[in-house]
Amino acid sequence: MLLSTAIGIAFVIAMSLLARTEVSWLNGILPLFPIFALIGQASAYAARGDGATRDVALIGLASLIPYAVYLLIIVFFCQRVGFLKAALHGLGAWSIFAGTIVIVRRSL
Repeated sequence: MLLSTAIGIAFVIAMSLLARTEVSWLNGILPLFPIFALIGQASAYAARGDGATRDVALIGLASLIPYAVYLLIIVFFCQRVGFLKAALHGLGAWSIFAGTIVIVRRSL
């Protein structure tokens, strides 16, 4: 747990430093760096084996849908209504889509 916390802090610092440079667009790809997925998959594997690792990977794939919805809302509405409103709407849409995935997964 300490390792994942340290990695998270390092990513936040890297993203805030990148935001101040001409390559601030790299902040769009850093959240997709698979270190957190790898930590989650390794933890699932250690606790429950290959089947749990596969389940974690499948949910990871499904999580791309709410993330894509959030990003589309930011892209289309940020300049129209401002970042704060666009982000709030994006987070709301993300919550709905992510919640749907959780409900569907639990019903299987």
